[in-house]
Amino acid sequence: MSKKTTVKHIALTIACAAVLAACGGGGGGSTSTELVDNAVAARNVMNMIEALDEAAEITLEDKASVEAAAQSYNRLSDSQKSLVSKEQKDKLEAALNALAAASAAGTSTDSGSTVDTSEISDNNSLAPLHLPTPLHTSFISSSAAQQNNPHMQLRTIDGKPALRSDQAGLIRTLASNKNSAVAIDAVTLNNTTTVDSSTEVGFTTPFSAISKAFSGGTSNEDISAQTGDDPNTVFSNVKTSFDARIVENYKKLEAAKTTLEAAEKALAQAQTSGATEEALAAAQKARDEALADKVKIETAYNNDRLLRSGLAEETANAVSALAYFKKDKNGLVFDKQFDGVYIIQFTDGTRIVLHDPAAAGWTYQTFAHYVDPKNGITHGYQSIGDETAVS
Repeated sequence: MSKKTTVKHIALTIACAAVLAACGGGGGGSTSTELVDNAVAARNVMNMIEALDEAAEITLEDKASVEAAAQSYNRLSDSQKSLVSKEQKDKLEAALNALAAASAAGTSTDSGSTVDTSEISDNNSLAPLHLPTPLHTSFISSSAAQQNNPHMQLRTIDGKPALRSDQAGLIRTLASNKNSAVAIDAVTLNNTTTVDSSTEVGFTTPFSAISKAFSGGTSNEDISAQTGDDPNTVFSNVKTSFDARIVENYKKLEAAKTTLEAAEKALAQAQTSGATEEALAAAQKARDEALADKVKIETAYNNDRLLRSGLAEETANAVSALAYFKKDKNGLVFDKQFDGVYIIQFTDGTRIVLHDPAAAGWTYQTFAHYVDPKNGITHGYQSIGDETAVS
């Protein structure tokens, strides 16, 4: 990677980190905000240090980047400095020593310079693409998108908050048709040896719900078929991954009720008509089997409905905690380009708040804030979308 590309990469990474931390989520209190601010500040410096050459390769051409990294580190608070690893501190110190040695060798021509901008030749704004603004029903869809970087995670490690960027981002792929749910992929392992011979190990993902929210409210999913009501009479703020199963179990439950009612009538008739013991036993067995079938289906149906209600409530709580599309007393939104998110809530507590790119007129990328309790991720921030080609 050239020096010029490295400088650009650092700048873009720092900018992305700042935007993600500022806009990823709302609420959380001053302690969480301070932790995230400290983590972002430390990560900015860590990015600068990581981009430096090793000490043996340091020359005066590295003067600007080494001094910038040192100055940025010195401006950190003690809490922020504690988040920078010893290895990176050692690398920065070694780079400073190597730079001092190169300067002492008499190769320096401008010892007073602290920032060298000669490498940056494209400070002008990019030419406009003149692409059409995406519809509000559009969403990024890519099978070849780079989804993992840049990303940051604030985790609890050894009982203390720690910022990490070396873990895979939560969102791996995006696949969506307009106005449909965002699909988060599961994991499948293959040991395929030939086209017709393979063994697959599948991992079942937890149930999930998705909702779209903005300053005007949330999406409304027609769930009338889950209760047998007329279409467009019962609505929910979420669409879940098991809605179809609830509808199917509702239909089965109604059929089971009809079957049980018929079996109970047949049993009553056998009991009052002087039927043989064999006929009476058969009627009793049919009634018991119908009751057991009805109870089994009803239990599954009620459990799914309860699970769905919990996901809907958690999603509503997530929406109420988001600050950046709340309206003020004049009905104005904090920033219209951030007025829209997708919220994906999983039954294991994982939650993704995904910025709706169409709200900002973005076509190729967006960002997300997420929490992952089972993996100790207090806050996660991820930039996702189509990677710009090197050329």
